Amino acid sequence: MFDVLDEQNVPQLTLTLCEFAKLKDLKRYDDYDWTKLATPTDEGWLRARISEVSVFGELCSCMHNHLVRHDWNVSEHLTNLATMSFLLFAIFRECDTAFIAAQNYHNLQSVIKAKFMSVAKCLHFQINEYFIFLDSDDRLENFFGHLRALAGVGRNFDLLQLEERVTILCRLMWIYSRHPDWDPGSRRLNISLDHWNTRSWTGDTQTVSVNLTVCWDGGMQRAKLILTPVFGAIDFEDIATRAAGGRNTGRQTTMYRPCGEFVGVSEAS
Repeated sequence: MFDVLDEQNVPQLTLTLCEFAKLKDLKRYDDYDWTKLATPTDEGWLRARISEVSVFGELCSCMHNHLVRHDWNVSEHLTNLATMSFLLFAIFRECDTAFIAAQNYHNLQSVIKAKFMSVAKCLHFQINEYFIFLDSDDRLENFFGHLRALAGVGRNFDLLQLEERVTILCRLMWIYSRHPDWDPGSRRLNISLDHWNTRSWTGDTQTVSVNLTVCWDGGMQRAKLILTPVFGAIDFEDIATRAAGGRNTGRQTTMYRPCGEFVGVSEAS
């Protein structure tokens, strides 16, 4: 959608999120020159939706910050992710899949949950260093990229070929681990704006000072401030309290069940 010639243009997507994030500062109709729009739009319609556009900008800002803020500490990143989680939760309760596809909603909430779980494990096992950018599927991306490039032009394969290639590739990756200078790396991953290494990451990676409850509650309070102009006062605590009564009915409200029904992949699958 953002680059018709390259559907995997991650840098372009990251820059687009950066531009969308600027909409969070749109507080009044006059803050933007609407004559720039290629299609004339009704002024009254736009004025009525300024706050909605601002909320969208805040959500994009959370996504963008998660990808590029290499100067934040662990607590700041977790608070940002908690804010994104509550924003998605509230918007989905109001708009359902008209705003975001069910699978995308589920995937984003899963990413956020995984980060909190990882830090919780660090605290439990007294691991005092956590690089949030390493808690991702970069290695899987590299592995799959090698799988597709292993046979030259034969980039697609069936299950039997996959088994054969994985066996070969495991040996190849072992060689690369012993001789990293032999691996040229991925062109797409190396030029992406959302990939970091431990040398370029400047934020505090220590977990000893992280309080998961404070991060989660901080994100919730920030989401309340963002959402109030559009949805009015939202009492997430009350929603959680009432959700406890739905445990025996199968309609408990959670981040995966914003309206009581499971969103995304079927629980039975």
